[in-house]
Amino acid sequence: MATRAYRNAHLLGFEECQPALDEAQLARLVERGARAWRDVPDASAWVDGLRGGTA
Repeated sequence: MATRAYRNAHLLGFEECQPALDEAQLARLVERGARAWRDVPDASAWVDGLRGGTA
């Protein structure tokens, strides 16, 4: 918008999206998250505390 380079762009069509799930990568991310939060007994309460109260 700042450069106005695409101000006359037109939608040509929609394309189907077939997302694929990499089970091994997801498992690694879940494990990494679990390790990062293992010292926090209640992650929801911790985030609520940062926000200044309850959700």
